[in-house]
Amino acid sequence: MDLHALSFYYQYAVGGVVFLITLGLVMASGELSLKDSEGRRYFGILVGGFLLYVVLHGLSIFVLPHT
Repeated sequence: MDLHALSFYYQYAVGGVVFLITLGLVMASGELSLKDSEGRRYFGILVGGFLLYVVLHGLSIFVLPHT
């Protein structure tokens, strides 16, 4: 396995766990609630932003160097 791929998987495995723990703490504190539309919107922005960054970073590592 390529070192870049291994680094990518490790970064987002550890980063994803930290992101989920932090998101859980914020939700447990009551600052972010999925009961109202504004909370669901911010939740979607946070998760969508994280996933978008993962995809764009993955493209820059796995696809663009081979073109």
